[in-house]
This record gives sequence, C-alpha cells and structure tokens, in this order.
Amino acid sequence: MVYEVPETKADEAENRFEFSLPGAKEKFSIPLAKYLSPEMAVVIATDPLGTKKVIEEYAPGAWALFRGKDQLDHFIAAWREASGISLGESQASSSS
Repeated sequence: MVYEVPETKADEAENRFEFSLPGAKEKFSIPLAKYLSPEMAVVIATDPLGTKKVIEEYAPGAWALFRGKDQLDHFIAAWREASGISLGESQASSSS
C-alpha cells in the first residue's frame, strides 16, 4: 500500500498571517509557520536572512516597506504568536 500525501492547506485563509505596513495600500500575507514550503522552512530556521527571504517569497514588495527594526520585531513576534511558536522554540519543533 502506498501512502498518499494530502494536499497542502497553505493557501487557505485561516492558515495565513495577514499584515499591513504603514504607507502600503495593499495587505500582505505569508503562511503560518507550519504551512511554509519545505524550502522556506529550512531557510527561516538556518539562514540569518531567513525572515527577509520568506517575506520576499510570499509577500513581494513588503520587505521594502519596513522602515525600522522595531517594526520587523513586532511583525516577527506577531507571526510567531499566530503560528503558535513560543520564545526559545524553533519553527521546526513547533510543527512536530
């Protein structure tokens, strides 16, 4: 018997983190942590520029609108909370 992997639910609204940035007319969204593509999950866990790369992958144009590290810190904290990731826990361990 062959195991059939189910379709991803990454594009469903409830599995995405929607955000806006000052000066932007549009809203952006990225998947919650457990719905990142496998490639982006590795990038965010191992690459110092992982957050930037994830934002650029899923929300083109949003990275350029961040004007301060404080904004980025608030964004990361809110995305982690929405994803169910607590401080000290990696994205990979939250989905196990």
